[in-house]
Amino acid sequence: MAPGDFPGATSVSVDMWAVGIDLGTSNTVAILRSPDGRTRPVLFDGQPVLPSAVYLDHDGTLRVGTDAQRMAPLDPARFEPNPKRRIDEESVLLGDRPVPIVDLLAAPLREIARSVTVTAGHLPPAVLTCPVAWGPIRRERLQRAAAAAGWPAVRVLPEPIAAARYFTLSRPIPPGGTLAIFDFGGGTLDVALVRNDGATFTVVGTGGAEDLGGLDIDAAVVAHLGHLLAARHPEVWTQLIRPADELARRHRKMFWDDVRAAKETLSRATTAPIPVPGVSASLHLTRDELDQVAAPLLNRATGELTAALHRARLTPDRLAGIFLVGGTSRVPWSPASCTRTPESRRRSSNNRNYRSPKAPSPSPRKASPHLAPHPRLAPFPRIRRRRAERSRWPRIRHRSRGTSGCGRGCSAPPA
Repeated sequence: MAPGDFPGATSVSVDMWAVGIDLGTSNTVAILRSPDGRTRPVLFDGQPVLPSAVYLDHDGTLRVGTDAQRMAPLDPARFEPNPKRRIDEESVLLGDRPVPIVDLLAAPLREIARSVTVTAGHLPPAVLTCPVAWGPIRRERLQRAAAAAGWPAVRVLPEPIAAARYFTLSRPIPPGGTLAIFDFGGGTLDVALVRNDGATFTVVGTGGAEDLGGLDIDAAVVAHLGHLLAARHPEVWTQLIRPADELARRHRKMFWDDVRAAKETLSRATTAPIPVPGVSASLHLTRDELDQVAAPLLNRATGELTAALHRARLTPDRLAGIFLVGGTSRVPWSPASCTRTPESRRRSSNNRNYRSPKAPSPSPRKASPHLAPHPRLAPFPRIRRRRAERSRWPRIRHRSRGTSGCGRGCSAPPA
């Protein structure tokens, strides 16, 4: 699929303002390009990320972003945290009112329009991304939402095509080369294999899961911590899982926010505290625990990439690179597991020369005393990284949606 042939595509001149928008399941981001070619993130209350959540106020006003999240405990029935997941519905019931899905999707786009107008003085041409698997009905609803938010005709571009263009700005791939886009966001996983056809990019394979994302890892961590709280503070845990009033709902939101923050901290540290409302001492989550709790979900995610490669009749050594996109892709895990087969995982688990990728020495790491045994991410071999091995394995690049990303590349040996 060529970008210029995608429905809704229009040309954007390089000597004028332009904006690119990624309306995500959990968060929405936008990048503004000025006429001199410089780019900057669009800020919302000083932050480059706008939560996609929407709340219907009693006067009929749709609140969006952090305002919606703050008001959610007042009446959870009026709150929709992930409007994009409801794209196939004509309307969504918020409180006692059905709200058209186009209006829900338009709410964050309208907030972006306000911020862009403050900077540029007008609404410039916009590029709006969407999943490559979306059909004409979903794309048409997205375009109607943009029009309802006041945007002029927008160009709709598949997300993996946009990601491939960004990747090749810093690391060009040869014509005919294929790039794997591993987009692991807050609510969904999207996998795409994108081939460079010279002047255009073509999606040659897709995969993913609409029910797998960072929110599911958060839920797994909450369930893991729940075993501890249920044993030590049963009344507190009951209030967190079945809040009966506004205060309890606020406590539940605070707890989930702190769990998500701890997960993000563990991409930079080895341990993170998690305060529990109503309990004086914080719980502590280690990176080892996060590895073990998230292992089934991450294995499922990497399995989607392996399956996409199999369907496209490609092998890992034919990839020019693997581009990790989305905030959840920064969860600490082994990049080598992206394209490993179940057979290679079984071989590695039975080989005494194999060890965990994060272990600095053969000595075992201390496990948390209250952590029950759980299947771990499959380890990969202690193989000397010879130059020939590195040349056969694609580089893996990371970029987090809504942030600058870590910008690191790493090479991993084949299994």
